[in-house]
Amino acid sequence: MSHAFSRRGFLGRSAAALAAPLAAQRSELVQVGLIGAGGRGTGLLRSTLEADTARVVALCDTHEGRLAEAQRLCARDSPQGYSDYRRLLEHKGLDAVFISTPCHLHKAMAIDALSAGRHVYCEKPLAITPADCNAVARAARSSSRVFQIGQQLRYSKVYREAVAKIHDGFIGKLLFIRAQRHHSTRTVTVRPGKEWYYDREQCGDIIVENAVHEIDVFNWVNGAPPLRACGMGGCNLFAGQPPGRSVTDHYIVTWEYPGGVHVTYSQADYTHQMVGGGRSEQVHGATLSVELGTGKFYAPGTREPVYAVSLDGKDDLDLQAIQGFLDCIRNNKKPFADVEVARLAALTALLGRTAFYEGRTVRWEEVAG
Repeated sequence: MSHAFSRRGFLGRSAAALAAPLAAQRSELVQVGLIGAGGRGTGLLRSTLEADTARVVALCDTHEGRLAEAQRLCARDSPQGYSDYRRLLEHKGLDAVFISTPCHLHKAMAIDALSAGRHVYCEKPLAITPADCNAVARAARSSSRVFQIGQQLRYSKVYREAVAKIHDGFIGKLLFIRAQRHHSTRTVTVRPGKEWYYDREQCGDIIVENAVHEIDVFNWVNGAPPLRACGMGGCNLFAGQPPGRSVTDHYIVTWEYPGGVHVTYSQADYTHQMVGGGRSEQVHGATLSVELGTGKFYAPGTREPVYAVSLDGKDDLDLQAIQGFLDCIRNNKKPFADVEVARLAALTALLGRTAFYEGRTVRWEEVAG
């Protein structure tokens, strides 16, 4: 839906006659606000503008420069700017908010937004402690508003078809998953405003802030959270970079899921793209194996896929996730990535983090309660 009008269709009409259909069409758009206009928030804004079923009416950031830049990006909609998110939540006519702030702020902002009667799209992770995850989940369940988490892989056309085929038994009995997120760098550059990323008290560590995307996929493929986890990790290369850093720069975790399915996952900040770098999720079944990112399925001993997901058009995860959120609001539907998906993904990450922080096997009940 667009609120751009053809001049030709209105030639000869008075300004008063034009105003009525314009107001009616704009009222059908979801009136949205954004809290947190950094890099991730700017990406959400671009996709929201492209979705064309929403109007950006309010923006919030504590940094004047970021707020001004976001207002320029959304000049089409002339949004009101705020430095206090609580003021944004009071914005008249606001239907929904996007929360894209440092992780430790998600819990309070999400609960406040729900309490204010706003639909919520919250960037991952849901929160960075089990208690806070459960608190947001309770608030969302008791609200009539839509709550969607920014686990964008759930909205990938490739992933959705590949996972559906796994659930349909196409690969046989699910046996084992191997996955990784390996970055290729040897230096640390901290963008202004990004210092929180290196503080575990604000981001939850890289397994919670970063790897929760892949970790959610493990739950999705298994159709359940894990039973226990073990692992090891630390900070080998980037200790003290930046000063005060408290997050790890590498770890390996193994989760055990129902049915004896094991998932092994590693994350490192200093690999090489040509030597084991990049991110991937490889799922192995009794008859076939699949690389989820490409949607290609292989039989034992073959070099060519026996099946590959056929992609019609671009697989724009952010756009598809936001379109899904707006559709849920307009049609009173439950999001595919709802608050329970959010809660289980964050708790699974926290289970793995506890395992390598404490150097022991940790059971699900110890984290989930």
